[in-house]
Amino acid sequence: MDNRHGALRPGLWLCAGALAARALAGPVISWVPPYSVADCKTKVQRDFGGGIGMKDGLTYLALQWWVTDGPSIKQWGDVAGGGFDDNVKFFRDWGKANGVKVSLCVVNHVGGWNWNEARRSFVDNRPAFVKSLVDEVDRLGLDGVELDLEGPTTPSANDSVQYIQLVRDLGAALNPVGKTVTVASFAAQYNAPNWKWWPELMKTAAAVTSMGYDEAGMNSPAGWKYSEQKKRATQPWKLMIGMFGNSASWQGNTAAQHLDYVLADGQMGLGIWDAALGEAGWESADTWKKIGKIRANTPSALARPGPVAANTLSFLRLRHAAEGLFADLTLPARGDVRVRILDMQGKEVAQPFHGMAQGRMSVPVAAPGASGAWLITAQVGNSVATLPLESVR
Repeated sequence: MDNRHGALRPGLWLCAGALAARALAGPVISWVPPYSVADCKTKVQRDFGGGIGMKDGLTYLALQWWVTDGPSIKQWGDVAGGGFDDNVKFFRDWGKANGVKVSLCVVNHVGGWNWNEARRSFVDNRPAFVKSLVDEVDRLGLDGVELDLEGPTTPSANDSVQYIQLVRDLGAALNPVGKTVTVASFAAQYNAPNWKWWPELMKTAAAVTSMGYDEAGMNSPAGWKYSEQKKRATQPWKLMIGMFGNSASWQGNTAAQHLDYVLADGQMGLGIWDAALGEAGWESADTWKKIGKIRANTPSALARPGPVAANTLSFLRLRHAAEGLFADLTLPARGDVRVRILDMQGKEVAQPFHGMAQGRMSVPVAAPGASGAWLITAQVGNSVATLPLESVR
């Protein structure tokens, strides 16, 4: 397999003004590939000296164990089987114990990196695909979704539009309940997704990894330099620079020098492929102290988006019952509530409820046609929660 290629500790949520008021650093992510589960279990628990380990530097740990399957997802064969849920539970519980968010990572590695298979999910079956991801996150008690869908050097304009909408739909479903979407992207302008997509992706994604690894660097050729990547990141604290945890040097600099560059920059984060590490320099307390400093300034709002809406609208859920489909809301304070159904372009097609309300309420809803894809939004004041709305047949 081609080795190219999300979790903050609890802390004070920062308002938008606070985000702008000081320099911020991006989060830190690593992945557990399906072929290195046992090794990654050992490494995440390892003490590299003085009690310092990966727990002290990671924001996100993404379990790269699911593949696209049209309207659904399926477990990657290398890790699928009777012990699958137990393996998820091990990392999930480790993450909860150490303040690291553990994410579901879905890939399109179907007989190789297969963009047609990815498009079958995020273009042809997006609402159902989003639901399958959200349902699996809920079933396993995970903290969000990491998208690692890798495409060709010449993606179509529609690929970009549809992929960005996938990220928006996932964010609409996950962010209101405090879960996140992160994205693995190619560095520079090559392949899909790439830095041309970052301005739109960063509007929703908590963070984006640039998968440059050994091709990108502090002194790489034009198009791969860390500094050029940062210029393309509309929110540099959402950019995680990809590095190999099994390499001591690349592009004319040592791993320590690359790491020091990101640390000195003070804004960009870090993506480490992968959690098995493998090189002595990466398996040291000094390295993970540095990585901990990179993570320390990450705004908690990136990994804990729920409080953005928590002041007035804390919860929106869709509930199936014998009588039909209902939107259940929890409103801590009395306010003007507007529940709307939108098409995928954001145009209102129905308004099931508008009025003053407080406490718990259930609003009967129905999709506006026999088939199609819609969103349901609930707004109280300036707070908005959004979820994909399934077709009701």
